Amino acid sequence: MDDIPKVIFLSIYNETSHYIQMYNTHITYIKKIKTPKLKFYFIIFKNLGNHEYLIDESNCLLYINGEESFIPGILDKTIKAFDIIHNKLKLEYDFIFRTNISTFIHFENTFSYLKNFVTPEKAKKEMYYIGPLVKLQWLDKQSGIVDNTYWNTFFCSGTCIILSFALIENIVINRDKIHYNIIDDVSIGHYVSQVENVKKINIGPSRFAFKPHNLILDRNHLCYMNNFNKHLRKFDIDNFKKIIQYFTSLIN
Repeated sequence: MDDIPKVIFLSIYNETSHYIQMYNTHITYIKKIKTPKLKFYFIIFKNLGNHEYLIDESNCLLYINGEESFIPGILDKTIKAFDIIHNKLKLEYDFIFRTNISTFIHFENTFSYLKNFVTPEKAKKEMYYIGPLVKLQWLDKQSGIVDNTYWNTFFCSGTCIILSFALIENIVINRDKIHYNIIDDVSIGHYVSQVENVKKINIGPSRFAFKPHNLILDRNHLCYMNNFNKHLRKFDIDNFKKIIQYFTSLIN
């Protein structure tokens, strides 16, 4: 077990009615997974008064003092969570895996995948940026991509951003250099592209399900993205429950 990396999973979450349903489904599965190599926190902005953050360990919740928003909220919440884990809590980890509430992650496959590429010792010393890499070549005003400033940036989809300890340390030290006026995953990718000696590893489609409701669930995948019906969330919620039920049935 010593060669298996320790991973902290951070899931972007806010307490709207649809996301609460996903959380309630997800937390039952997470609590069935028994391994000291895993920590999971759903990260939420909340008015905490004089507190910078509060943790509800039993329910895997990390509350951060702040106000929810799309931009810069998701990115701000992510970077603050990195800082809390790395500098405030000083948790032991090799990788942080940033995802979102509507994504299902196969933990065992994640550990095995990372073990094949990176030893825990390397994760501490070398900067790794791992995920389904996408090349930005489109405009998206809602996401702050209003011109071609960020075009051709390679970034890991926000569903699956895996960063080694060494890269997290670099990010929290240089957090003032990150662009908060654009969507979180592109911004992180843009920052990483400016840092020397970052090792980028692409998680290809054989290990990542973009449309799990159109696929037979593949036990080899790391992630199952489930965020396609922003105007009809019931479909995503129902599909998410099916994914959880399937993988819960595989637990011994």
